Amino acid sequence: QPDWAAIASLSAAERRVTALLASGKTTNEEIAAALSLSPYTVRSQITSAIRRLGLSDRTQLALWGARNRLDTAGP
Repeated sequence: QPDWAAIASLSAAERRVTALLASGKTTNEEIAAALSLSPYTVRSQITSAIRRLGLSDRTQLALWGARNRLDTAGP
């Protein structure tokens, strides 16, 4: 069951980046290309999502996104 409160705490941009990370796009460059963003913007959004959710790294964020089914929602 997705954690709707935690998902809602993320910005739309953070959710999109987390969804792509959870779906297997592993580099900032891959995610940036998919969303037409700068890799630096992606890095910032990943860092923000990690802090907001109280996680420690991007691997935990990817796992969190998959557990909360963001990987199937699409950006």
